[in-house]
Amino acid sequence: MKTKINPSFGMIVAFIVVSVFSLSVVFQMIIYFLHHFTNIMLPWFTMSNMSEHQSVLGTSITIGFSLLFLRLVPLSLWKIYRTLQFRREMLAQIDNELTTTINTKYPNCNNKVIVIREANFKALTIGFFKPIIIISSQVLHDFNKQELESILLHEYHHVLMRDPLKKYIVDVMAEIVFFVPIMKRITGFYHAKAELLADRYAIQTMNTSEPLGFVILKLAKLHVTKTDSHILSQFTETTNNYRIRQILEPDGQIQIPIWKPRTVLISLATFSLNTLLFISCVSSSFLLHKFLF
Repeated sequence: MKTKINPSFGMIVAFIVVSVFSLSVVFQMIIYFLHHFTNIMLPWFTMSNMSEHQSVLGTSITIGFSLLFLRLVPLSLWKIYRTLQFRREMLAQIDNELTTTINTKYPNCNNKVIVIREANFKALTIGFFKPIIIISSQVLHDFNKQELESILLHEYHHVLMRDPLKKYIVDVMAEIVFFVPIMKRITGFYHAKAELLADRYAIQTMNTSEPLGFVILKLAKLHVTKTDSHILSQFTETTNNYRIRQILEPDGQIQIPIWKPRTVLISLATFSLNTLLFISCVSSSFLLHKFLF
């Protein structure tokens, strides 16, 4: 059986960009908090060289970071809680007989498949460190053997790549730098590429794109959409245009646009302003010593 397909260069760059932007903001957040709320002295970080107006601005930034922190932590914990709750709800509906049958029939999924009693379409991967595949019993009725295999292979690639965990990390990091417009486009690009990689894995493993193509067409007719905002990877129609293009041109490279000049300029200006405000709080003697001598 084919091993997992490694992330594309674009996915790696997207992850690095989001990481660098978000970690720089987290660093600034920590420094501002230490300065305002603790007795820890940082000799290189001072607001004494700022005017009264700038000091008010620095305090305002700290308040903004505090509000961001108060929003981000509960949101992150809520997503984890809802995911655990969703997983419990799904496992409460498990059909043990069908689960055993499917795992026996499709051993390539390494016993990662759980079948639940559900009258609607559900096919998803959920879990951070031990992800599992959940499909509804309705999937077994709506799709033939090859189509079902393509669905399972798609989801199994999400298991191999631990995509639910990676997507959660990317989403949380993007929330940290919500004021940089391009972050939303980069995270969308990352999610879409993850789905295309999972499709490519199914196509290459089965040596045909036909079953997956029929699945996507059927899903379009069923109007299947995302289920809430849990930490999972779902087999839905949210990236259908790109997925269809990949099925029609399995050996081609699907281009997903990210860079719009206006968005890039606004993002650079916003992040540069944020960085300059932080630098203005750093001791001028420290900067001269570190970078000029």
